[in-house]
Amino acid sequence: MRLLLNITGCVLVLWMIMSACELKTSIPFDYPDFEAELHILATAGPISGGRVLIQYIRPLKGIDANYPPLPSFEVNLLEEGRKMTSFQEDSIGRFVIAPSDLSLKVGRGYSIEIINSESGVKFYSEESILPPKPIILEVNITAPEADPYLYFTKVTLAPVSQSVFGMSFYPLLMDESEIAIRPYSLKEQLNSKMQTLNDSLWTTDFEYVFRNRRDYGSSDSILYANKSKMFVTYLSEDLTRLIAEAEEQFYTGEFEYLSLNPVYNNMSNGLGLWGLFNEDTLSVEIK
Repeated sequence: MRLLLNITGCVLVLWMIMSACELKTSIPFDYPDFEAELHILATAGPISGGRVLIQYIRPLKGIDANYPPLPSFEVNLLEEGRKMTSFQEDSIGRFVIAPSDLSLKVGRGYSIEIINSESGVKFYSEESILPPKPIILEVNITAPEADPYLYFTKVTLAPVSQSVFGMSFYPLLMDESEIAIRPYSLKEQLNSKMQTLNDSLWTTDFEYVFRNRRDYGSSDSILYANKSKMFVTYLSEDLTRLIAEAEEQFYTGEFEYLSLNPVYNNMSNGLGLWGLFNEDTLSVEIK
């Protein structure tokens, strides 16, 4: 009987120890109060035109936030501190300049000025230097029949005589009528296969393997893209730095609709980025 009581007592003690040491699967955490703060994302290129997106930074999941209505803005493009032209607000709230209204010179510095029309508060970017225009000499794209996602590309570019900080390669897949089978994305154009460059890495031939869906159509009639419009883009130092830092930190926000905290900032009196790019395109058949 005494042995049974001793065993029972040991079991109770062990149970109490195990209960006290039970691991918690959640930890209560009080999120800080969220303060709505404007974020500005602005880019421009001679062929694509200019676009400026102004919005409030979105909080991380789990944080409640109330956004005040966006005020009205005036957005101007500056050259050497002098106003060149103004961006116009489009139907979805972006500020844009059409390529035909945009006159940018390689090697020159440009900045933007954003004025809160209600409070008079002004935001200025640092100057961004327009990189040289890439010149595509040749593009070859081959796709194995056994894999509808895989295709190989080889791009030959003309040498450059000016510094290039970063470049990207973006193949826009098209059908036989040269209509894109997936929507064009500026985000993908700017960061697809993006690489930073220096003298030791510079070359005129680039080879990449892409894995994107080439199929389209209905389940009864599956077709495959047989053409591609290749975008080669040279990036300003500002854009190169933003994309490189974002990739290093496993950034997952949409580039055109930036959601998490900004990585690199070149806006005074505010958060955001202004950067320039130059591009060339060539449409080729997929062999």
